[in-house]
Amino acid sequence: MHNMKLFDLHCDTATRLLAENQGLYDNGFHVSLKKSAYLSRYAQVMAIWTDKRLTDSEGYERFFEVIKNLENEAHINKNSVKIIKNAYELNDSITLGITPLIVSVEDARILENDIERLTVLYQSGVRALTLNWYGTTCIGGAHDNDIGLTDFGKQVVEECFRLGIVPDVSHCSFKGTSDALEIAQVHSKPLIASHSDSYSVNPHTRNLQDNDFITISKLGGLVGINLCPSHLNLNGSAKLCDIIRHIEHYMSLGGENTVAMGCDLDGTNLPNGFQGIQDIYKIENELQKLNYSNDLTDKIFYKNAFNFFTNNI
Repeated sequence: MHNMKLFDLHCDTATRLLAENQGLYDNGFHVSLKKSAYLSRYAQVMAIWTDKRLTDSEGYERFFEVIKNLENEAHINKNSVKIIKNAYELNDSITLGITPLIVSVEDARILENDIERLTVLYQSGVRALTLNWYGTTCIGGAHDNDIGLTDFGKQVVEECFRLGIVPDVSHCSFKGTSDALEIAQVHSKPLIASHSDSYSVNPHTRNLQDNDFITISKLGGLVGINLCPSHLNLNGSAKLCDIIRHIEHYMSLGGENTVAMGCDLDGTNLPNGFQGIQDIYKIENELQKLNYSNDLTDKIFYKNAFNFFTNNI
């Protein structure tokens, strides 16, 4: 582990902290400050997820409970973490050796056809928005169907670009992804697929098609490698070599400045040999055995995401 840095695009830890009443410093989850202490620099996008058992309005209320709890945890650990809202705060916290946390919402159905709510989320600190999660909502269809974005869903993407929230197409249907990308191209703005593996390597509906990866790349966006075993390998059991296959495929599409990590820690079970954030270095070690330079692994694990958020929030 040479001085490893990590900027991860997606974890579900914030939701679990509240649900299971545990702390950010030390807990039984995949992500804790204690487990990430080996990293020389660490930045984390904290996704606030809406359980599908909640109605849209219950999910909206729950968001505020989860973020309030996360703010409280950030205060308790204020010498080591900070919820950041702009590029200045991002750079500042990195300089001070503090872990920046960026808040995202996973499942924009909590907007419930009310565009004003997006401004409220922005004011609460949300800087990325995963449009869908499951099924069909006011936003459009998720990966389990072939429904595109609704008119409201398209309005949400437009408004994200206006406000300074990064739209995230992970979990979208293929049609929804291409609808969002069309809007991004009109505005020449980037978006992300925060935790999406390659459909060419493993044809799971949650994975990203090559043409969409290439479009995201051309727009200056990011695609995060997801550690969910069924997304890595159709047999549902995954190993380190499966993670590498997805990275290598994205690299073959010219993804040097696009590929990042979106591990989905605390949102999925993990591949064999992985217990949590403490094991992410194994991926870097393996890439270095394949003659990936330090500069290239630094891009994948840290710099691509750091540069993107410096330019886009």
